Amino acid sequence: MISNIPEIVLGLVAVSRDCFPLELSQSRRNKVYEECQKLALPVIEIRTIVEKEADVQNVLEEVKA
Repeated sequence: MISNIPEIVLGLVAVSRDCFPLELSQSRRNKVYEECQKLALPVIEIRTIVEKEADVQNVLEEVKA
């Protein structure tokens, strides 16, 4: 048995920039997450929506939690 294989968890993050509405990013992320759940895919939904570079740090903190 191989024991040095890393465990990977897929995180789903929405990004909203400039003219792209925040609500649209959020609803699309929610729909993709729901479909992943239906397929029993091991995905975590990141609630923070990235609008600017500073938001990336919040996403990283959320992933660590």
